[in-house]
Amino acid sequence: MEDLGTHKLRRAFFSGYRVADVEILVAQISLRLAHLTSELQSTRTRLDGSETDRRELARRLDEAHGRELELVTRVAAAEAERDRAQQDAVLRSSRAVDSAELDAARIRADAALEAERVRGQVEELLRLREELAQAIRHVGSELERVLRGDDAPAVTAAPAEPRPRPARPPEPPAPVPAPAPAPQIFDELVEIDAGPFPDLASLSDFETSLGRLPKVANVYIRRFHGHQATLELQLDEPTTLIDDLARLVPSAVNVDRADERRIEVTIGAPERAQ
Repeated sequence: MEDLGTHKLRRAFFSGYRVADVEILVAQISLRLAHLTSELQSTRTRLDGSETDRRELARRLDEAHGRELELVTRVAAAEAERDRAQQDAVLRSSRAVDSAELDAARIRADAALEAERVRGQVEELLRLREELAQAIRHVGSELERVLRGDDAPAVTAAPAEPRPRPARPPEPPAPVPAPAPAPQIFDELVEIDAGPFPDLASLSDFETSLGRLPKVANVYIRRFHGHQATLELQLDEPTTLIDDLARLVPSAVNVDRADERRIEVTIGAPERAQ
């Protein structure tokens, strides 16, 4: 577009400027104003688009800030939950350690008491063995002295006068033997109350002997107190048991009482082969 300053106004001969020059200048100014108006409208349109973009960016920024705050809140909650879980785990582990230490201390105390009780039984058994050995030695010396006849009084027996033999009474008829009782059959689960046992070793030997009996599947020690023990026998099938006890168990077994599910026996010293 032609610049406004390129066209000069020329004066007329009598007064003012020439009409053609003025009209050309006015046309130029109008064209310039129209161009500026068009540019202003375009600039305003671009400015409105920029404002819309700015508002959209601001909205997105606000949403990003909201998501950031939400993520920060979630992270803080997760860290708090993790800290609580760690504290709970530490507390549970501490309680478990304390409980284990208490159980271990209780077990050690029980073991010490049991060891002391067994030691007392062993000492008592050794004392009884020594007393028995002394009694056996004393009886042996007394028997030897009697056999030598050291203190036997010499007495001369007077000859006895012969007495008439009484008449032999008639012999009574031979008694008819009673029929042998039928062997007792025990059920598949039998309890044996046995004793006395001087120590745990003798009880273990008796348990092993019971486990070797015919048709005995398992043997369990249920109780052991005051030298008496209760054992439970699980049999493969109902069977007789008392004869096997007397025949196969090394210790002397005296059956005091028996029924289908319970046997009470007294244990003696182990039998020796003659």
